[in-house]
Parts: sequence; structure tokens; C-alpha cells
Amino acid sequence: MRCAKAPRTSRVDRQRVVALTQRDRDLMTLVGLCRYLALPQAARELFPNADRARRRVRALFNAGYVQLTLTSGSEPNLISLSRLGLATIQSLVPRELGERLALGGPLRLASVPHRLAITDVRLYAARLGELRGAPLTRWSLAGGDLGHERGLTALHLCPDGLAEFRSASRVRYVAAEVDCSTESLRVLESKLMKYGEARAAHLIDELWIVVIGGSERCRHLRSLVERTGLAGWAIVMAHQHVVVRPVTPPGT
Repeated sequence: MRCAKAPRTSRVDRQRVVALTQRDRDLMTLVGLCRYLALPQAARELFPNADRARRRVRALFNAGYVQLTLTSGSEPNLISLSRLGLATIQSLVPRELGERLALGGPLRLASVPHRLAITDVRLYAARLGELRGAPLTRWSLAGGDLGHERGLTALHLCPDGLAEFRSASRVRYVAAEVDCSTESLRVLESKLMKYGEARAAHLIDELWIVVIGGSERCRHLRSLVERTGLAGWAIVMAHQHVVVRPVTPPGT
């Protein structure tokens, strides 16, 4: 007879994790940086398949290192660090990195798809930086320090994500907007005009517009980019582009 499965967010008294592997450390670090990570995202970045990811995350959960949040019966669990997990991983990584790790914090269920898509862009940026030999050295969310430093706040611009890529020869800044098809084209046009000012002032080197929606929405946004004179600088791409591995550059 098969034993009943434990509830998805309830710990069971099973074998505890005795020693954290390097992949466990990498996973806990990534979760601490992103605050919340969906199981498919963890599988895509660190595991050979979803089943291996699920089993290892469950082991870390049973050991008390991570928390699992269920958003709906049909959606995957969200992974965040527990207080034990945060303290443990901070003791295992360099201090500068450890200071950037945090617990999940408050979560609005309505914002989860947008938030996870922003995380997808962040993970894509990290992989793209590796591919180009210009690592992602900083990532800031809307209202973060990097946006203030670049002077975007003065233009009333708050990108969903702002990436800093650093190579031996230069530093590049890329802003990212995740479009959920909820803003009107008129509002987006006004936002793009502000991005045009940021471009002219050399505050940002490139803009990515990642679309959660159909091809028609992508076409509308590409037309809008052309109309505002940002073609070739602002790149519209479907959300699917940022979750495919291995990564390919924007616009390909």
C-alpha cells in the first residue's frame, strides 16, 4: 500500500539533511537573493530535472532550512528561507554576499505572477552575463539603490529590474520592464518617452521589455518602441525567451 503524501506545506519527520551540499548552498543563496523562488525556477537553474529539484527542496524544508508557500492548488510552491536557513547560509558565504540575503517578507498573491517574471528576467540576466563574459554584478528592483544612483528617480522612472553588468573594459546598465498587458499603450508611451530621456543622458545602455501575453501584444509594443524612436535600444521579447536554456541574447 502506498503511503499518503504529506501536505505540500507541512513538514514530516523524515531523515534530516545532515550536510549541505554545494548545490544546497547555491540554492539557498539564490532564494535569499530573490526572496521567493518558484520550484520550476530552481529546477531550471540548478537541477537536471524537476523531480530532483522537488525532492531536494522537500528535504531542505523538512530540515527547517526553507519555507514553502502555496499560492493555489494548481501552482508550484514558492520557496523562501526560514530564519534557520538564513542564519545558516549567511555563515557559509562571504559577508558581503550574506548581507544581501533576506527572508521572503510580505507577499501579495495577486502580484506573484509579475514578481516571478521579474525573477525570471534576473536569472536570465545572470546567465547572459556569463555568456558574454560580463557578469551581473548588481540587480535592483523598483525603487532600489541602483535606480537612485543612476539618476532614474529624478526622471520618475522605476524599472521593474535594473541590471549592472561589469566586464574588464566597461560597465553596462540595462533596465527591464515586465509587461502583463495591464497598462494602456498610452501609459506605456509616456513611460517610453521618459526612457528616451534616460537614454539621451546615458543613464541606461539598454531597455528590455518582457511581455507576458500573446504575439499581438508584442507587435503593439514593438510598434510603440519604433514610434518613440527607441528601436534597437529598447528590445521587446516574449517571456518565453528569458526562460529557455541555454540563453540567447535579446532580439535573437
